[in-house]
Amino acid sequence: MEVQKVVKAKVVGLTNIKRQILDYEYEGLQRFLRGNPSVELYSANKQQVERFYQRVNPEREYPLPIRKDLIRAERAMEAIRE
Repeated sequence: MEVQKVVKAKVVGLTNIKRQILDYEYEGLQRFLRGNPSVELYSANKQQVERFYQRVNPEREYPLPIRKDLIRAERAMEAIRE
């Protein structure tokens, strides 16, 4: 039996600079996964991708991995409707 955990996330305080950096890294990741090893990509992301993705479908877009030390997780309780 496989267990999954769903985490909803958002970028807090998104500025134009942050958006540009995230877009650049995301596009670089997609090019790297499609076989372009010379793409400038944050080294931690490159290492994560090399470890995690054994087979890549060139038709698919893959999520950008975010290192655990770069995020802050907080538990938010949603109101339960009955």
